[in-house]
Amino acid sequence: MIAITCQTTQVGDMIAAEYDRAALSSSDPIVVSHLATRSIARLLRGAFRVAMATPPLGLRFVLVSGLHTTDMG
Repeated sequence: MIAITCQTTQVGDMIAAEYDRAALSSSDPIVVSHLATRSIARLLRGAFRVAMATPPLGLRFVLVSGLHTTDMG
């Protein structure tokens, strides 16, 4: 079973951690940069998808018979 955890962090801390993790895999700066960049892009894409999938707090738009109405519940 895979446990999915959501955590809030500063973007700069995340970037530094990914570069540190990539540096463990290679000593070539170009490879490290490539690995870290791909990892950061993957994480940000996932975070963006989660942010777009969850409705804003307190305000939801409901499609009712072709009309957009606001549900404040």
